[in-house]
Order: sequence, then structure tokens, then C-alpha cells
Amino acid sequence: MTRYCKWFKDIKRDYSDIAGEKGANLGEMFNASFPVPPGFVITTDAYRDFLKTKNLDKKIQDKLKGIDVENNEELQKVSKEIQDMILQYQMSFEMKDEIQDFYRYTEVDEELRNIKFAQDFIKAGREPSFVAVRSSGEQKGAVFLNIRGKDPVVAAVQECWASLFTPEAIKFRVKNNLSHKTDTAVVVQKQINAEKSGTVFSKDNSQILIEALWGLGDAGAPSPSKFVLEKESSKVLETENSDQVWMFTRDEYTGRTVKKNLAPEILKSQVLIPKEFDQLSELAQEVEKHFVSPQSITWAIEKNKVYLLQAGSIDTEPDVEPTPMPQPEAPNADDLGTLALEAATSKEIHPEVQQAVENLIKTCKQHGVETRDVIAELKKKNS
Repeated sequence: MTRYCKWFKDIKRDYSDIAGEKGANLGEMFNASFPVPPGFVITTDAYRDFLKTKNLDKKIQDKLKGIDVENNEELQKVSKEIQDMILQYQMSFEMKDEIQDFYRYTEVDEELRNIKFAQDFIKAGREPSFVAVRSSGEQKGAVFLNIRGKDPVVAAVQECWASLFTPEAIKFRVKNNLSHKTDTAVVVQKQINAEKSGTVFSKDNSQILIEALWGLGDAGAPSPSKFVLEKESSKVLETENSDQVWMFTRDEYTGRTVKKNLAPEILKSQVLIPKEFDQLSELAQEVEKHFVSPQSITWAIEKNKVYLLQAGSIDTEPDVEPTPMPQPEAPNADDLGTLALEAATSKEIHPEVQQAVENLIKTCKQHGVETRDVIAELKKKNS
């Protein structure tokens, strides 16, 4: 019996009190056989127990008592102090082990999870999965893409908890007379290495709005192209193409999210093809019918397959939303050789650098290429 985590298959639409709105909707869609990537939810019980164990709840409320959110200096100071507290404390061993155990089996079929020899095999040799870790509230929150490894997953969960207390989130609650004693769940989901991504809105009885861009839809991504479709026929009625020239993608050597310039042939083409318009329109209408309300649906396409990453009612979206926790700027793909070079010259290798080098060595072996030759080539590019 688990205390803090639930697979999507064990979550229903009315579980928002423990799984958050996004987590509950994902569980509902997963069980309705929509194309939702596998994953699990770290429930609100985990967040509550974490605060209780460390007596953080009282400490947080004390810091927020009487805060003047119009005083930006005070707001920034209190926000940082609270977030630092949440990030510096360790989870209980029980909580950490459960999260890491669920992460280990993210892409494993349910039947295999309960077979002893399969569990031993997975623990011994299975490559860690890439996952997306995101807050599961109604409002926009922290999102971390291409997270890989059991310790980085735990760290990302605590970052999601800390994102409840960004300056924008604190100010939003004060301005709207909302309590700071709020619960949060966290979604951990298989990462789709998107070639295209975006949002589709089933906005009224006759039309569908699709926003689409090349690559991952991370914070700071280029503005998307926009398409208005007729619901009944999926015919494109209006087109507003963006001037996208680069995209976010996963680097094949390091696994990190990087910026990459679009190839010339892609620059000349529209993001979506007719088949994809049809698929997105059909899925949006099916999701709308299932939830009996207009929906905002995040989607991604990898290897010609459409995936639904989350959904929420358009009617319940707040008019003003806290800004998501700022993410580190993604490096350009051509700069990644510096990671390997740092590993070659440093006595104490940063864990991220070590992971990058391990990925590089593995990829070189798979393609029969000498690692030293690749590093030499990267060094030329970075010189």
C-alpha cells in the first residue's frame, strides 16, 4: 500500500482533492483510453506531511503574516526565504523512496510491476526515463522538462512545492483573498520528445483554435502559429503563422533541453499537416464531450503520434495567473561541447556534467564512434 503516489490508472476525475485538477483530469483521460503518456501523481498528502514533519507550515505562515505585497523588496525577500526553506529540507526516507520507486517504473506495464524477477531486472539495468514534472493546480505553476534520474526527480518535486510561493503566486492569493494554506499535488509523466507541440481549445460550438510550434513548448519558447478550424469538417478557416526560427529540443548527448535552429526546409513549411489538423480537432471534441465543457488541451507530436499531456476546463481558468517559476535558460546545442570539456579538466565533476559525459560515451559506443574524436570536434566548434 502506497501513501504518497498514485498511478494515473488509479485516479479519477473527482480525485482533485488529492491529485490536483491536472492530475485528476490526466487520470480520467488515461482511463478513458485517450493517448496520454504514462505517469503518476505525488498527492497532496505528501506536501502536507512534508510541511508537518519540518514544522514548515507555521514558519511559512509567520513569514507571510502582514506582508505588504505592494512593497516589491519585501515581497521578493519573503518569497525567497520561504522557497529556500522548502528546498533545503530533505523529505522523509519513506516519501523519497516511494517517489523514486514509482519513477523507476514509469514506463513499465502494470503486469510487469508485480513480477519479482522483472522488478529485479528493471532495478539492475533499465535506463532511467526522461519525465516531465509539473505542478497540478488549476493555476499555472512550475514545469520541469527532460528530468532524468531519481534524485533530480525528487529535487524537481520540491521545486514544484516551492513554486507555490513565488512573488507572483503570493501576490495573486493576497489580491484575491485566498488562503496561503494551500495544498498541491505534482504530476510526473513520461517526457514526449516533441517534434511539434501546442494547445488546442474547443472554444465554442462551431470552432476549434489550435496553437502550434516546432519542438517542446517550454517556458520562453517562440510564439506559436495559430489556426482556427471549423469543428464539423476540420477545415482551416484562419491561419496566423509565426516567424519561429528556433525550437526547444532534447540534446541527444546530454539529455538537456537546448535551443536549436530550425532547418531551412522546416522554415519553409507549415507546422501542421492536414492529417494532424484532423487528429487534433477530433481529439479536442472527444475530450470536450467526455468532460461536458470546452477544454484547453496541451498536446505534443513525436514520431507522427499525437499525445495529450494535460487538459482543463476553459471556463475555470483564472483571469490572472501567477507566473511560473523561472527556469534556467537552455543552452544552444552548439555550446554543449563545453560540458564534456569541463569533465576532462575538472577534478570535481558536477553531477549534471557527469551525466552529460556518460550519455556522450554511450551514444558514441552505439554508433561506433570514438569519444575523443567527438570531443575534439566539439572543441573546434566552441573555440
